[in-house]
Amino acid sequence: MRGLVISNLLSRWRSVAALAFGCFLLLVVLAGTYSAYGGAAGFAKSFGAKPPQLLSAFSGSSSADIFSPVNFLAFGFNHPMFLVLALSVAVTTGVAAVASEVETGRAELLFTAPVPRSLVLTARVVEWVVAETFVVGWAVVGAAVGSRLSGDLSQVSALVPLRIGLQFSSLAFFTAAIAFAASSRAPSRGVAFAATVGVTAGSYVVNLVALLWSPIAFVRWLNPFGYYAPTDAAAAVNWPDMAVLYGGGIVLFALAYHWLSSRDLA
Repeated sequence: MRGLVISNLLSRWRSVAALAFGCFLLLVVLAGTYSAYGGAAGFAKSFGAKPPQLLSAFSGSSSADIFSPVNFLAFGFNHPMFLVLALSVAVTTGVAAVASEVETGRAELLFTAPVPRSLVLTARVVEWVVAETFVVGWAVVGAAVGSRLSGDLSQVSALVPLRIGLQFSSLAFFTAAIAFAASSRAPSRGVAFAATVGVTAGSYVVNLVALLWSPIAFVRWLNPFGYYAPTDAAAAVNWPDMAVLYGGGIVLFALAYHWLSSRDLA
């Protein structure tokens, strides 16, 4: 299994490195924009003392004051560009785990006795864990470096990006579980990709609308993004929300293994 993990990582190290650098640069730049805009006073002058609900919703909370230094730094971990870069690791790895191999015909060579199918899938999961940890780790470093370079954010504790990165790991885990489950069931890479992106992007939009429109506020608890609020994690890790996402992800991973063991890969 170790050889398969290493070979898979070596085959895609350039893309993983690019995603890691992208997350690092994005968090550094976002931190720099805070001082460039004039800090909390500059934002308050442009938008008023209370941040618009739409801006707060983009941070994952309808009531967060994203003009404060801590919450502005946390907002970077829910920025749409960050989510695209960081979650693409989970999506691409999961989708390629089974569906891509079936589509190319390699499945009959990889998922055959005496090598258990579950072992090959586990190697893909380990590959994702290593790649995702690397990308998110560089995002945390980017936030830490950016805050140190910004006079207005320099007082933010270095533990804040670490706590948010830990909180984000549960969302990444759930997203990866969706991708692996879809890949184990879908007949082609396109179908698995469409299902994963559809569920993930749809959940993000639904959660955003739920934060803005009170009559459907309950819907946020029916999708994974409702259990990820970086501004809350900036103060303390929300362990119950992490447990929900990890628990749901474990169920989806279990389905992925079950579907792979019972499907015809020919």
